[in-house]
Amino acid sequence: DFLGTTALMLAAYYDHSEVVRQLVCVDGVDVNKMSAFCSSALTTAARRGHLDVVRWLLATPSIDVHKPDAYGDTALVLAIRAGHSAIEDLLRARGAT
Repeated sequence: DFLGTTALMLAAYYDHSEVVRQLVCVDGVDVNKMSAFCSSALTTAARRGHLDVVRWLLATPSIDVHKPDAYGDTALVLAIRAGHSAIEDLLRARGAT
């Protein structure tokens, strides 16, 4: 849309893990794209506690676990702040700091 929100971002926001699984396999889908609100699918899913969505995103080789949102917060920081320890563990296992 005009705000740069993609189908992947919407699927991450609404915890549609099966849709995320399918979208990350599509050629040309930028899993690190930021919306006009400077949020990515990963930062959105981490903040909202969507564990299966985070798993699918982390399974994508090109995912950038260090990419911050508009406020400088990474997916790891957002997961910790929201108390999503399982997501924190997944992100740390993928090298997030």
